[in-house]
Amino acid sequence: MKIILLKDKAKVGRAGEVKEVSDGFAMNALIPQGIAVKATPEKVKEIEIQRRAQKEVFAVEDSLLAKNLAELQDKKISISRKANEKGHLYEEIHKEEVSSIIKSNLHLDILPEFIELPHHMKEVGEFEIKAGKGDKSIKFKIEILASEEK
Repeated sequence: MKIILLKDKAKVGRAGEVKEVSDGFAMNALIPQGIAVKATPEKVKEIEIQRRAQKEVFAVEDSLLAKNLAELQDKKISISRKANEKGHLYEEIHKEEVSSIIKSNLHLDILPEFIELPHHMKEVGEFEIKAGKGDKSIKFKIEILASEEK
């Protein structure tokens, strides 16, 4: 029986793939558990339309990411955080925070999963950060300054 996988299934395939499996496996395991549906011509056509639409969305996201990365390249962002007298921060700076600072300061949307921190950022200083995906990666700097404690 031909099926369309709705979810990834080990040793069978990935979501969206059309696979040939035994009737018993399809009817007793995959379809009742919501892992697959029977592959009718209409369903196969529907899956193809969804794939094409998803490819278009990915292409737009990739071009937007490339544009934002080009604008971010070689920029320097300053962050002010509470630190002790030795320059150690009270709170570590995470990718999510770097992403939101980029968005608020430079109005560029770089998701946290595209930001690569060199190490835990727990000290005052200047750090070179890598951002991007695959062959589209750039470097920019973050300067962490100690703010006055109150």
